[in-house]
Amino acid sequence: MIVTDLIGHDASFDDLRLRLPGWARFAAKVAFPHIGKLVAVMGAESDGTFPGIIEAAAARANALRVVPTQHEYVGPLSDHAAFAKAGHPFLFLSCGQGKHYHAKEDDMRWINFDKLAHITRFVADIIARIDNTPSDADREPYDPFDLEMRMLRRALGPALVPVLARFGIAMPTCREDLDDLLDELLHGIPHR
Repeated sequence: MIVTDLIGHDASFDDLRLRLPGWARFAAKVAFPHIGKLVAVMGAESDGTFPGIIEAAAARANALRVVPTQHEYVGPLSDHAAFAKAGHPFLFLSCGQGKHYHAKEDDMRWINFDKLAHITRFVADIIARIDNTPSDADREPYDPFDLEMRMLRRALGPALVPVLARFGIAMPTCREDLDDLLDELLHGIPHR
């Protein structure tokens, strides 16, 4: 099951709902000007073949910044939740709710049709790769932490490590480090 929801707009730091001080929000916007190209992919952990498929398809999707992340970090925001709950393989692609989500400005003028076309090709590539996966492939789910870190570095570029360092944060080296980093970003980075 592949679900796409809220993929037609450019992502922004505001969509991510990070709790950053004003100066840090400004610095992040300068350091990561390509954030609008971001598309998150949840569910790589639900099938052992998905991490390789996502990474290979993302390598061809040069106009996008693909960031896989675990479903648990985002939660049951869309139709994929029933598949996750039932233990079935799924992928959920999203760019976040966006600043006009369910507001009067939430109309066709807000859609980035070029980005939407790139995401459509990315999903078609994923489907083709799933279709071409041998039936005897190892589908045992596993933690795709290494994939997430590789693709996060690729998506956010060379500024990622120095920006984290400015906050006194090292690049995560394990799932627990990533959990801690996300907790800080979502609940507020202490002043350092």
